[in-house]
Amino acid sequence: MEKIVVKIKIPAAGLPTHRSLHVAQLLLLVSRQILYPPGPGHDVSVTLKRKTREVLIPSSLCTILRVWCAKQGITSGCIFVTRSGRPVDRSNVLHWMKSLADDANVDRSKIFPHNLRHLFAVNYYENEKDIVRLADLLGHSSINTTRIYTMTTREREQNSVDRIAALLLTGT
Repeated sequence: MEKIVVKIKIPAAGLPTHRSLHVAQLLLLVSRQILYPPGPGHDVSVTLKRKTREVLIPSSLCTILRVWCAKQGITSGCIFVTRSGRPVDRSNVLHWMKSLADDANVDRSKIFPHNLRHLFAVNYYENEKDIVRLADLLGHSSINTTRIYTMTTREREQNSVDRIAALLLTGT
């Protein structure tokens, strides 16, 4: 069985590299990372399958998780556990997402935890328009991989072209 290491990364001088988490990595967060951060930021280093990702956890999420830990009496160990106390894994999240899909009358075959990563990527790109930074956040070594996350529908592309053409034609 492969050893999984979860540790806090204390930000060094310069610009730290932050990445978005895979669901499996989020589930590895342990309470000490959220309850006792080493500094003002929430820069967490998560290692899974021999790959380390450095992730900046939003302060608002840390606040929510601290409240959750307090309500659940969690002072150590994993934050996300099943009723039996075992750490939640990707299959638990998949099951919950499929159940929510049923409740919302969404096709179960379209629902996967990785969709959350795509949702983050699409929203980040739509708001920031910075594919280089997005590639860094996602941990991609190639922007070509990141482009897959940012592809839009032909209809959206046509709307963008039409909007730019209207600006050019009206001069405003």
